[in-house]
Amino acid sequence: MFMLHHPLEGAIEAHIKCFDAKAMEKIYGHDPVFIWDPVNQSNRPIQGYQDNAIIFWHMYPPYLRDMFTKAFTKGLRDVHDRIVEKQWKDAFVKLKNSILYCQSCGAENFFNKKPTCWACKVSIVPPPRLSIKNELVMLNGNSKIFAHHVYGNYDFTTVVGKLSKHPTQPGKWGITNSSNESWTFVKPGGETVVISPGKTAPLVGDAKINFGSIEGIVKIN
Repeated sequence: MFMLHHPLEGAIEAHIKCFDAKAMEKIYGHDPVFIWDPVNQSNRPIQGYQDNAIIFWHMYPPYLRDMFTKAFTKGLRDVHDRIVEKQWKDAFVKLKNSILYCQSCGAENFFNKKPTCWACKVSIVPPPRLSIKNELVMLNGNSKIFAHHVYGNYDFTTVVGKLSKHPTQPGKWGITNSSNESWTFVKPGGETVVISPGKTAPLVGDAKINFGSIEGIVKIN
């Protein structure tokens, strides 16, 4: 689903003239080779024929590619090397949190230290981020803080906070408390302010927001 391509269909599949049951048994059963196997390169996808596998593979961050590699190399043959459900869920949450948008063309990208848009190749200026448990949540204009970010329960339906513009100062943003509990906003100098439900904590670099059960740190470029 993530690569819009089958993980075992590369050069070997492309060179088969009759893709019958025997050929399928070889590729999918008896002799499977992951198309991005770091050791066995015999089944690399062919440019111009299997382009999705090439384009999408390089869009994703290394940690996700490493998981797919393990799942379709060692994991194909040893049940003890397979990626378990929680590992996948945590990786996909991390991926969701890392989405940011290119200021030039609007394409979705994934955050890294020096993000460059995959679509237009322009350098991207990262938005403010919220560091929670050493994980970064991109604070785009449409971003929301979900219950999962506070409680770690994979709940992405309950919104506890959302990005909002300052009503009178263009360019200034904050996180509006959409929960039923008050937060504590800690300014970089240590001064604390209570953020009641419906109120907004400004996005100030290195400020902290205590959500009750967890604390986030605002990071700005």
